[in-house]
Amino acid sequence: MSAILFLKERWLWAKCFLPVAFSHKPLCGRFEHDVIRLKGFYFCRSCVFLYAGVFVFGLVLWRAPWVLAEWWQPMSGILLAVAGLSFPLWNVRLNRLLRDLLRFLLGGCLAFAVALFVRGETVAAGVFGLVLLAMRIGYTPFHKRLNSSACDGCEELEREHLCSGFARKARCMKEYEDGLLQKGNF
Repeated sequence: MSAILFLKERWLWAKCFLPVAFSHKPLCGRFEHDVIRLKGFYFCRSCVFLYAGVFVFGLVLWRAPWVLAEWWQPMSGILLAVAGLSFPLWNVRLNRLLRDLLRFLLGGCLAFAVALFVRGETVAAGVFGLVLLAMRIGYTPFHKRLNSSACDGCEELEREHLCSGFARKARCMKEYEDGLLQKGNF
């Protein structure tokens, strides 16, 4: 594929899918509390808070390195407790604002682990990283189970057509396919 065709295809993909690419959830009323809509773009609320935490904690640790130098041990305990509370077994019982705070602080955990490694605290960073990795591995089956039952009880499940939660994404896919198939494009 030539570079021009590749760039045209990527542009078409971005035009069609970027509004919904970061939502991760069905775009229906059942999930409206899990999605942030901003000028026609949909974002996963948990991811927004996670990346905000990475950014804010990273900025603080970069601009005020004494925080890490003097407080890394108590911060490690606090942030590991936050990581534990973020586990879906407990997290789903919390209200949305508290889950947002936990996700933000979990982003801080990631920034903190990187900062420990950069500072030369490789053992502490390794332990921190392994705990976060173990949590991620343990989190995945619980998360899949929660997602598989998220639509239970929805009246649209019994219908033969695509549910309203995925209709917007399906329209984006159709627009992309139509653009690819138009004569002269690809």
